[in-house]
Amino acid sequence: MSAAPATLLRRRVWALTAASSLGIGAPGYIHHGLAAIGPFLIAAFALSKASYGLVISAFSLVGALTSPAIGRLADRVGGVRLLRWSFYVAVGTSLGMAFAPVVAVLVALAMIAGLTASAANPATNTLIGAHVPTKLQGLTVGIKQSGGPLGIALAGVVMPPVADAWGWEWAVATGVGLPVIGLGLIWLSGVQPAASIVPRDRGRRREPNGLLIRVLTVNATAIGWGMGAVLGFVSVFAVEEVGMAETTAGGMLAVIGFVGTGARLLWGALADRVRSSHALLVAISAIGLVATAGISASPDSGPWLLIVATGLFGASIMAWNAVGMLAVIRDAPPERAGSASGVVLFGFLAGLTIGPWAFGALVDLTGGYGVPLATVALSFVLSIAVLAIRPRDRSPSRVEETQ
Repeated sequence: MSAAPATLLRRRVWALTAASSLGIGAPGYIHHGLAAIGPFLIAAFALSKASYGLVISAFSLVGALTSPAIGRLADRVGGVRLLRWSFYVAVGTSLGMAFAPVVAVLVALAMIAGLTASAANPATNTLIGAHVPTKLQGLTVGIKQSGGPLGIALAGVVMPPVADAWGWEWAVATGVGLPVIGLGLIWLSGVQPAASIVPRDRGRRREPNGLLIRVLTVNATAIGWGMGAVLGFVSVFAVEEVGMAETTAGGMLAVIGFVGTGARLLWGALADRVRSSHALLVAISAIGLVATAGISASPDSGPWLLIVATGLFGASIMAWNAVGMLAVIRDAPPERAGSASGVVLFGFLAGLTIGPWAFGALVDLTGGYGVPLATVALSFVLSIAVLAIRPRDRSPSRVEETQ
């Protein structure tokens, strides 16, 4: 790649950077787009809060269960091929969900769409490592990681008005947009997948992940729980408790997403300048606690507090992926960074799966949002407490790469 003409190299790098950003953004758009039109789905299918939470959780469920295997698959088939597969799945499931006749079909297709979540980071990290010059990888990773909250923001801006004007079906169908553009960008880059698939070495013994990775997995699970609950129900909460209109309430996800996009870039840049990510992870959770308190108090204070609190949530918790994934790279041996990422991602997506369902079930059980929001706060407390196990004087093993 170093011998390529400068213009070709720039076109390839920026096309792959944009495709990678959409690879991260497409799952966020599809998943949290369902949350953005939550009031429409509840009305269309006469869902209880627990059932609605299950619809949101279905996406993350398959993503969580398949993350370790997909992480290993990326090493075998290459990032370009896996990212293409992910885009194809995103297009097919978005169209399928738009035509879902009953909620069971919607849930089933959302589960299949969850494969895009488990493929996003392994595919894009592998692609960047293989096709982007080392001196540009840090910037490339920062840009592509910002695709996640940007996808959430776009879903909050686009899907509620579309659902209000033409129905929830057309809103869900807009999920084909980002993956189609991503496929075009891969083609524009001119990069082709490897001609052959590297066979798995079945005789090689896999070493277990160390204590630090297990600690980060618990931290990721707790963060995922709280993040999933808030992202899944903030629109419904805004309508039922704060009195916002449905289209305005969907904009709460846009606030979180747009703020989170910048937050990932800023927190990621800050993480590159510190010796350990430990203090940053604690700070993220602590600010998330303050944001949760603001959300809890917003029914009495009005929409302005909910807007401020959701913005604070986006500025903190949404940045976990940048800092947490860098922590994985630093704590894992270089030869196990991929599999360690898959394990931590499993924890994160498991929390993201359980959070909305448990939150909805508690709303049904208690008849209010006080107890469910208290569990969100508790999840962030746990995410801080578990980091006490993390050695404070450990030097980072690798700081030149992030996910």
